[in-house]
Amino acid sequence: MKGKLLLVAGVALTLLLTISLVIASQKSVMAGYSGERMHSSAPVIYSSDSVELASPPRYTTVYVIVQAEEPLKSMLESRLVARIERMGLKPVVINVEDSPEIQLKGNVLFVYVTYLRERNELLMKTLEAGAMAYYSTSGDIVDFLNALQKYRNRVPSSDVETLMDRVSEETEMRIDSNLIAGDVLFQYWQDIRAKSGALSNSDPYLLLADYLADEIARGISSVEASR
Repeated sequence: MKGKLLLVAGVALTLLLTISLVIASQKSVMAGYSGERMHSSAPVIYSSDSVELASPPRYTTVYVIVQAEEPLKSMLESRLVARIERMGLKPVVINVEDSPEIQLKGNVLFVYVTYLRERNELLMKTLEAGAMAYYSTSGDIVDFLNALQKYRNRVPSSDVETLMDRVSEETEMRIDSNLIAGDVLFQYWQDIRAKSGALSNSDPYLLLADYLADEIARGISSVEASR
């Protein structure tokens, strides 16, 4: 009887160790859900003898602004720069406080990580985050920042979808009323979870930075391909 109990205990211990090794070797990143919307603006210009659409600008410089906690901020900036360069564009990283100075002077990319939480367990380290991104081919950053400032304190940081809806609607309205020609893309990701097992030889911050950079680069590519 004692031998059978030892055998059962041994099997259970082996199974537990196997499951633990599997968990500790895992790495993954996934958003609970996400979305995007694009808006094109082509104001009508009236002259004494003709009516025509305003021509959107064709910039090659992309001003990159990332608002996030370190070390994610630096990781995301470097990965966005690498991906934007591969598109044949010229990325320039600037700080958010300098963004009004580049209004309508080049393409602009603004990435805002609305919340970032770290959870450490015995075998797994997890990052939970929400994020939104704004890309404008006209370089209009002021309208977006004004809308973000208006709603970021009215909408919970965890409700990224609602924040994106409010900010995008306000930004689009201001772009149209200010007669700014160009395309803008809004993207958001809610309930992102980047998981890194203790034996996976990975960093959840790097996993999250790569995930967001790939998603944003895909969005930029789709905008540029449609121009």
